[in-house]
Amino acid sequence: MRFTGFIPLLHALTAPARRFGRIVRLLPTLLLSLSALLLVPGAALALRTPQPTPLQEVAPPAGAQAVRDALGDRQPRISIVAPENDALLTASDWTLTLRVQDWPMHEPGDLGPGPHVVVQLDDAPGKRLFSGPTDGDLWSITMPALAPGSHRLTAYAAWPWGEPVVGPGALDQHRLHRTARSAHGLPAPQAVQLLPAPPPALAAGAPVPVSWLLIDAPLQNLRPDDARWRLQIGVDGTTILLDRNEPFWLAPLPPGLHALTLDLLDAQGAPLGAPFTSHVVELAVSPRGAPLPAVLRPQLTGLELESLLAGAPPAADVIADAENEAQEVDAERTHEDQHDERNNEQEDNDQEDKNRDNNAQDDKDQDNNGGKAAAIPGGCIQDPADTQEAGEDTVVEEVQAPEPAPEDA
Repeated sequence: MRFTGFIPLLHALTAPARRFGRIVRLLPTLLLSLSALLLVPGAALALRTPQPTPLQEVAPPAGAQAVRDALGDRQPRISIVAPENDALLTASDWTLTLRVQDWPMHEPGDLGPGPHVVVQLDDAPGKRLFSGPTDGDLWSITMPALAPGSHRLTAYAAWPWGEPVVGPGALDQHRLHRTARSAHGLPAPQAVQLLPAPPPALAAGAPVPVSWLLIDAPLQNLRPDDARWRLQIGVDGTTILLDRNEPFWLAPLPPGLHALTLDLLDAQGAPLGAPFTSHVVELAVSPRGAPLPAVLRPQLTGLELESLLAGAPPAADVIADAENEAQEVDAERTHEDQHDERNNEQEDNDQEDKNRDNNAQDDKDQDNNGGKAAAIPGGCIQDPADTQEAGEDTVVEEVQAPEPAPEDA
């Protein structure tokens, strides 16, 4: 009895030693992991975090370039007629009256957005106007009641892909109020403003236009080391810095939602003109197979261009250039098809020649294996020298072998 109780007692005494042994064996691994975290902060997290894709600038699509060439001589003038600047409105709907001059406004349903005018209240998404003026060059629209306080009303001419038209008179802005004026809701007079100008439509596989509206920005780069502002643009966490007020196009984005950020910074990298110069815009890219707007296409025919600019037919040379470009693309495709067809015909001819050569070689081998042709009843006699001289088209004459002589009785 005394011996049977010794085994459990032995296990109890050696249990701490066994646990300590396991700890000792794991100690080197624990020390290495701890040293890696201490020496390289964030290294383990960086290994698991996907790196953002660099932003790649690309050339505008041919459709957008054709529209820009067709309307390049236009000088749009947009002005807010009513309400007057600094007007105090009531708590009800109100009428906005615009004067639109020298700018077409059209949206063909099958080609996507055309040239238009954007009306934007503060930083809210703009309202796009595609139909032409209803009274000469005047255009009226009913607007919902303003929230109490002060607001900025901006109207500008825009290209079909949403980019504001640059030029004197292409933009107008009024300050409106409801109930009472509020200095906190408006930037200081002549202060810099940055407004987003997102595209009206995006499609998978098509370049992405990135544009904005920069108002009253300080002049810079008039002399060396004269940088006063930088525009920081980010897409899904990847950012770039620009020192010029020039919109651009990005490489296609995958289908889905994407985040576009716009921030104006001073020369030291601090926010400039905040909070009226910092925005986040959501970009929605349509799935593959969705209709592609005409201006995002790699090819635009003259008829499509004229339909897109209805009410303002493009110059004849612009239509001719677009048609020539489309014909060149079709001709190139036709040439490629003809080239492929010729290659197929050549391959067929080569195969037929090869088959004829193989058949001729088989006949020759059969003659050689059978001995003299005269000994083969119904055989074909053909001298190899004659075959070499005559070539493949030599006609082979069939000669009957002589009958054997009768035996003597």
